[in-house]
Amino acid sequence: MVLSLRKKSQVWEHARLLLNQQDAWNKTMRGSLEEMDPSLDIRQTVCRVCRMLSRSPRTLLRQALERTCVVPHEFVEVLPTGSEGSVYNVKTFMATLSKGKAYDRVQTLRNKILLVDKPPDEQVLENIARGLEKKHRKHVGSAQAHAIWAAKNEQRRMRLEDEAKNAEEALQIDSEYLMYQRLTRMWKECGGLISWENFQRYNSKIDKSRGIRGLDFETRYGEIIFAMMALRLSTFADPPWTFSYQTNVHWFHIGKAVGEIDIILYDQHNKAVAICEMKTSCHEVAAGARQHEAKLDSVCIAPAGVWTIGKSLSDAIDVSGQTIPLFIATMLPSEKGVEMTGIEPAVLFSICQAIRNQGKGVMHPSNDDVCQPLVSMLQDGAPVDEPISYLHNLPPSTENPHNEDNLDFDQLDEDVTMMLRESLHDRESPLQCLDRIPNEQVLLFPRLKPL
Repeated sequence: MVLSLRKKSQVWEHARLLLNQQDAWNKTMRGSLEEMDPSLDIRQTVCRVCRMLSRSPRTLLRQALERTCVVPHEFVEVLPTGSEGSVYNVKTFMATLSKGKAYDRVQTLRNKILLVDKPPDEQVLENIARGLEKKHRKHVGSAQAHAIWAAKNEQRRMRLEDEAKNAEEALQIDSEYLMYQRLTRMWKECGGLISWENFQRYNSKIDKSRGIRGLDFETRYGEIIFAMMALRLSTFADPPWTFSYQTNVHWFHIGKAVGEIDIILYDQHNKAVAICEMKTSCHEVAAGARQHEAKLDSVCIAPAGVWTIGKSLSDAIDVSGQTIPLFIATMLPSEKGVEMTGIEPAVLFSICQAIRNQGKGVMHPSNDDVCQPLVSMLQDGAPVDEPISYLHNLPPSTENPHNEDNLDFDQLDEDVTMMLRESLHDRESPLQCLDRIPNEQVLLFPRLKPL
């Protein structure tokens, strides 16, 4: 549905107030990003990542998990070669631990016995009757066919029950199943099972809150962003209230959906005049620009009918041959937390993976005291809000606890380049992206407070 705003709507005044603060907010954002430009120095970037992530909610929760119990030595003996006896590794192992072929055999037979009780359908009885009629050359009624089916079915049940009994006896002495039972019992008795279940509850809350932030941004500011875009593009002939917009529409290239647009702006003639990509964190502005710029360049030179935009292909409008400006809407940097790394998710993931490739991680013993309250919460199964509140109110780390000499930065740089298919020096950073995008097309907002 295409949306619009009345001329006297209060949203226009709110949008004007936000536009008046854009210059000041732009300076604030740039000042933060200048200190955290990942294209400047790989060593500096990695050390900052280690410092920030060592105090991230998920890292602290993982670190606390490892202190909730002592992993029995038996697990160390059965873990894959090279795996340390951590709670996380044990849980990963337990998730793939087989109960054995003997157990599978018992389950298969039990399922077959359950199917024996299933009443036959008409087609089965007809087949029985037809077979008997062909053999004995006389009519066979449905009652007689059912009686014959029941007799054969009872024989099959008895045979399956005998097989299941023998299989269950074999299961009680099966070495693979006995090992599964023993390891499962130890995993529960050492406290690992309950700690892991609580970890999953808390961790899923962290994941959910991250997704909600993005949804909140689109829900709260979608209408305001439209108004700000309309005010920026309005002229005497096209006042802002003559524009309309849609959210979550699709790019179509020769009839195939190839991407999504957060907001599209139409003029009074229903012509697409601008699009907007919304990013919750300002360190994703370059990623947001990459989502659309290649398409927009292609649109400019495409013949009619090649590029269309709409909720669906049936109501899409042709934009081929048009020059459509791209707006980026984002929020100011957080004062604390992982968002202060100033690195887009793809780069951050690559750096973390490269660190893991060297057998290192971002957890550090200097945070053990901070983790202690979380250890008790994981062991006792505290309500979800308690660890989330505790983690949210922790102050950011100001020191780098990691020893730079423990990392091979040349190898790390090579691994990151391979994963990204370009080096950090060549990849456009958020600050570099902002340097080339007109300030008028960057819309900034303060950080969201929880709903």
